[in-house]
Amino acid sequence: MGKFAKIKKITEKKEEEPEEMRSDEGTDTSSDEESSGDEAVENGTEKKKRAELWVNRERVLILCSRGTDVRTRHLLKDLKELLPHAKGDSKLDRQKSLTALNEIAEMKNCTKVMYFESKKKKDTFLWLANVEKGPSAKFLVHNIHTLRELKLSGNCLKASRPILAFDDAFDAKPHLALIKTMLIQTLGTPNHHPRSQPFVDHVFNFSVGEGDKIWFRNFQIVDESLQLQEIGPRFVLETVRVFADSFQGAVLYDNPNYVSPNVIRRQIRNGKTGYIERQLHHKAMDIKRQTVNQILTEKVSDPVGKEFNTKDVEMSEAAQAITSKIDKPKRKKKKLAKRSEKYTHSVMSGEYKQNWPPESEGQDAYVRLNVGGALYQTTLATLKKQDTMLRAMFSGRLEVLKDENGWVLIDRNGKHFGVLLDYLRDGWVPLPDCKLEIQQILNEARYFLIQGLQSECESWLDLHSQKTSRAKTGTCSILTVTSKEEAEEIIIPSLKPSIVLLLNRHNNKFSYTMQSDDNLLKNLELFERLALKFHDRILFIKDMGTHSSEICQWRFYGQSALRAGVCCTSIVYATDRKQTKVEFPDSKNLRRGHVDPSL
Repeated sequence: MGKFAKIKKITEKKEEEPEEMRSDEGTDTSSDEESSGDEAVENGTEKKKRAELWVNRERVLILCSRGTDVRTRHLLKDLKELLPHAKGDSKLDRQKSLTALNEIAEMKNCTKVMYFESKKKKDTFLWLANVEKGPSAKFLVHNIHTLRELKLSGNCLKASRPILAFDDAFDAKPHLALIKTMLIQTLGTPNHHPRSQPFVDHVFNFSVGEGDKIWFRNFQIVDESLQLQEIGPRFVLETVRVFADSFQGAVLYDNPNYVSPNVIRRQIRNGKTGYIERQLHHKAMDIKRQTVNQILTEKVSDPVGKEFNTKDVEMSEAAQAITSKIDKPKRKKKKLAKRSEKYTHSVMSGEYKQNWPPESEGQDAYVRLNVGGALYQTTLATLKKQDTMLRAMFSGRLEVLKDENGWVLIDRNGKHFGVLLDYLRDGWVPLPDCKLEIQQILNEARYFLIQGLQSECESWLDLHSQKTSRAKTGTCSILTVTSKEEAEEIIIPSLKPSIVLLLNRHNNKFSYTMQSDDNLLKNLELFERLALKFHDRILFIKDMGTHSSEICQWRFYGQSALRAGVCCTSIVYATDRKQTKVEFPDSKNLRRGHVDPSL
């Protein structure tokens, strides 16, 4: 049988199929279509109910600065996966001010910000901020361990809601209670969030350790017995400061126990740990020396001397001759010792050098010092209290210079020598408030090798430099209005010239080009720099209203009248649709406002 005959038989069998089967198939397909339509309606109603129940619309913006290390980037990725209500963004340039994060968060429609700031590619700082009204907190992050690094046995479902567990110590101090509320608002996933799943299978644990450091752990809830298995990541937060506003404002809390990582690295580099070990070694040697002296001072009776005492025995002539020969060189040595006394005397100047101290003087003897014309008196015990140059001078290791009246001469400025003596006596001394005097005391402490006073002066100068650097940063106030009428009510009674920047990012009639958001931020940065430099002469106003069709516009007022204006937006055509383009005409703005171009 050929191929064509087989094909004919198959077609005949299909034609002989009863029409009832075909009618049954038609009814089945219609019922399937009706069931699929019902399922779609049910899914739509569930989404509407969930949107109505989603009341807490918190969103978190998570990003980092440029130059962050690999470990911090992996930690940021782990937090994004654990928080379904989180949004990411590109890295922030470190030259930009932190207040630009508020604008980025508004563009992303976020209310909270988690910003990882890296410094020197070694230290990682975490900022938690509430964008609208504050507050914000800065932490130093220690001991970062990511999920891929730990490889623990715990696991949890993606986009599930966590339970936040806090230590009782958070309620004991006010700043820890404030940090607790910030962590709840930032890391707590809102109920009925569209991206979250209706499961609770892991716990974020926050505990307070030594020095009010906050330890973060993530555990899995295994079953109904509430057994826990760690998932990761791990990190420790050390509070630096808490501010009233978002990334700025008054300082609500400043950690007194916080030490900058730069200071710790400098202490290790200068060998402070070796100095402490040497001090402990010296103390141990002093204790050993005291015990040896006590043993030597004890009087022990010598019974042998009574029986073999030869002083009272009469000597023969031969024995006397032998002893006289033996004693002659001893007498010569004594004469030579008298001639070679360890001092040089000058008749013209009345000064001589000798090794200190004389054998007749003890530790409680007073020493008279002439330091650059300033006269001081103190004891040998005070001068030998610490391992300094003064101890080497008055223990016989170095020669000292004395005048004819017995005053020890030291060729240094004696203005602050009393501060050095007070530190040697008490181990602590109050420092003056003048920076010049602190530098002079530091020079004297370096010369006399007083390590403790030197470190205190250096720490004081570091704190002073930090305070001056903070004071040099300019601060000003920028008025914010929501309409053109409000701006005119402020401009008309003012005698100063005014600059108004209109930012209407909510105008989404057309899509934006790729560089539009960057140019918006550049216009805002130029406006803030001008405000910092000329706020005492010019009135700066930010217009955030939606009354205008413009998106970014500069207006310059003088004598209560509009003098010039620069529009930074235009409409461009990309293939079949229109797009909004935002430009950054910095030279035009500076020329219209008569501002120094070197700003």
